[in-house]
Amino acid sequence: MDFLAECALLTYEEADNSSEKEKWLKTIEEKFSLEKNGTWELVDEEEAKGRKLLISKWVFAKRSDGRYTYKARL
Repeated sequence: MDFLAECALLTYEEADNSSEKEKWLKTIEEKFSLEKNGTWELVDEEEAKGRKLLISKWVFAKRSDGRYTYKARL
């Protein structure tokens, strides 16, 4: 079986609606710590006018090496 087909959630909605929602949300919070480090910042639509923005989406993966590790990429 394909690893990604078995372990990846391809959308935020799938993670948000899964039985493991709390684990995925914790993983997302950890990723948002990058914002605190000044790596990137969230802006609303009004602030974004006239700026070049990067569009992104969440990709989720669950890996097992004896225990499950939850990963989120933005």
